[in-house]
Amino acid sequence: MPKHTTKLLTDLPNQCLEVVIMRQKERRLKNIFTHFVLILLAGQLTGQQSYFNVPSSDRTKEKTWFFQQQTNYSAGEFTSNYTFDYGLNQKWELGFNLFQLNAIPRNGLRVIQNNNGENEAFFPLATLNAQRFVKLSKHSQWSLASVAGFDPFAADFLKSGSMMIFSNYQFHNKFLKFTAGLWGGNNHFIGVGNRFYRSSANSPVGFQMGGELHLGHKKSLVFDHISGNTPISMSTIGVTRYFHKNWIFSLGAQIPNHQHFVPNGIVIEFTRVL
Repeated sequence: MPKHTTKLLTDLPNQCLEVVIMRQKERRLKNIFTHFVLILLAGQLTGQQSYFNVPSSDRTKEKTWFFQQQTNYSAGEFTSNYTFDYGLNQKWELGFNLFQLNAIPRNGLRVIQNNNGENEAFFPLATLNAQRFVKLSKHSQWSLASVAGFDPFAADFLKSGSMMIFSNYQFHNKFLKFTAGLWGGNNHFIGVGNRFYRSSANSPVGFQMGGELHLGHKKSLVFDHISGNTPISMSTIGVTRYFHKNWIFSLGAQIPNHQHFVPNGIVIEFTRVL
């Protein structure tokens, strides 16, 4: 047998092994990419700038864009929200949102939908938002906001109408920021449950608050709380840090008021501000 033929036959097992290894690496890279996409596409519902889940009632500067992406992880499921806002002037901001993009990695790369129950929260949602600001003093302001939209995948598009409104008071100085207010919305947006606290008789209005304490070196301690026993009722505490001139990274732990709807989880946010 010629030498070159013998060499080919000798090298054949090694070549086959290299092909197998290369394919295994390709599959690993594909799985890593898939999970990365799921994380980005995988939060709670707030139409405007937020601490974690409670709107902070910060005003988007005139003629600038604000962007925030939030990813929650809980019990093997990723949930993601996207918010885009534009500052019209010193009194108004308008924007749009993509809410409740839910995905479970073990079930493959697909968005989970819920748009059948009359009294259940629908997801995903595409909404518009608007917020009106009133300056009260150098360190305080009041705002009134609304978020409204539909489930783009619902069989009966018009019946999937979802909305939330809230009104907040905000105090701020160079050391801290604190926001408190009331909120309400229909079941397609919020889900079932009492908006206030269990002891109150099915209150249609809930309470929310949040705060940020500046720690120095571009870091802050952040917390917020939403009353009630609905799917969005929970407390969150975490930290934020500027990692670029206009970008903030936030990481927090979420503790639901009622774990029947949502178990404990973590939340990650990327925020662009000017």
